Amino acid sequence: MMIYRNSKKGGFAVGTNGLTAEKIAAGGITAVVAVAFALVFGLGKKKSKKKKKASLWSALILPAVYKTAKAALENNNVKITLNDAVAQYVDEQNDTGVEVVYAEPISSEEEVYEHI
Repeated sequence: MMIYRNSKKGGFAVGTNGLTAEKIAAGGITAVVAVAFALVFGLGKKKSKKKKKASLWSALILPAVYKTAKAALENNNVKITLNDAVAQYVDEQNDTGVEVVYAEPISSEEEVYEHI
């Protein structure tokens, strides 16, 4: 998927071959933040200092918002997967039982050879 944005002064392209649920959700969060920026700094064709500042802020903040949202979502999925694996491991350990082997104190070298 490729997204192109062209203007008189240039443009940009964003693309990816591997879409995941985290990337789509992070893109949605970033789009909501972009819309909020557009509402705060004004919509339309007017040229103003406020709009120039908005484009600068969005160029700096929107990539950081996307990366932060994606990292948070991926971290959440890793925690869920890890918790499931730990729960499964604990269930397996309880089903098969845990063998406990108590240590025997050894005070001399001769006792080592006796136990071996």
